Order: sequence, then structure tokens, then C-alpha cells
Amino acid sequence: MNANTETNAAQGKGKTKSRTEKAEESLYHLAREAYESHHGDLAECVAHLSRTLQKSKQTYQALVDALVEKALWDTMRSVRSRLRESLEPRTEDSGVDGLRAVARRTQASLLEYPLSAGISLGDATAAELAMEAELREKQARTNARNARWFRLIEELVGPSKRVRDVLDEATLQGLYAQAEVQ
Repeated sequence: MNANTETNAAQGKGKTKSRTEKAEESLYHLAREAYESHHGDLAECVAHLSRTLQKSKQTYQALVDALVEKALWDTMRSVRSRLRESLEPRTEDSGVDGLRAVARRTQASLLEYPLSAGISLGDATAAELAMEAELREKQARTNARNARWFRLIEELVGPSKRVRDVLDEATLQGLYAQAEVQ
């Protein structure tokens, strides 16, 4: 968790929202209000949002800070990904043979455990481990939500039918929203 992440666990909510996520959510709500009040006229919406944000320097600065931070994180992830690709070609690590190769290296030493940055655990810094942990936590939340969604779908489909034969898009979206809330 980075320094800009607020932990709501202490409040009993068990979720975390970063400053960036809060800013994006706030901007989304402002943009939606502008869209509705200006009947979808994008030029008017942008002008309205700009005026609204200029009225509150604190909100404006918080949004700018959060968006700059997001841009920096995105840029660093891009740099990490490009460096990983250029410095460590993964030809052997594709497919089943690749998984076996990674497993063999990891069995020999946990220091060789591969991280998403393209480095091994033994070569990681604390900052890289924090990024890895954050990435894995986000993946875990996404995977848990998808698993709940698949279970909800499974209950409705039954043992011998296909999803598309039983459920329509609207129902799937409703189940997805339901899985998100649980």
C-alpha cells in the first residue's frame, strides 16, 4: 500500500481507496452531472467542469495531484514493462514448457521467484515489492469478484446448458453488479 492509500479497515469497511481512486470517482460524478445538465454537449460539459473546478482550488489541486500521481504510476509501470521485455526475453517462459521452467527455477531457490517487473524476488527492492503486492492484491480482488460472478451464473445455467442459451446480456450485467457488491 503506498503512502497515498487510505485504509478503511480501521473503520470496519475492509476496503482501501487510494487518493487517485477517490479523485477519479469524484471527477466521474462531476462529469456525469455536467453531462446530464448540458444534455450531452461535450464542449459545454468540459467548460462547466472547468468552471466548477476553478471555484474550488482545494478540489482542483487534489484532483491534479491525484491525476499526476496516476500518470506517474502508469508511466513507471510502462517503463518497467518495456525494460522487462528488452532486458529479459521470455521465450522459454511461454506455454507449458515455460511454466515448468519457472517452477524449476523457483524450486531451486525462492530468491528466483519471478515478479511481474521481470526480476526475481532476490533482486527486488522494497519499493518493487510494494508495487508487486499492490498488483497482486488488485488481481486477487478482481479474481474473487469474477469467481463470485461465475458462481451466480452457474446457479442459473444448470448442468447441461450453455450460458448464452439461458441468460441475456442484461442478466449477466446484473449478476456482475451483484458479484461486485458481495
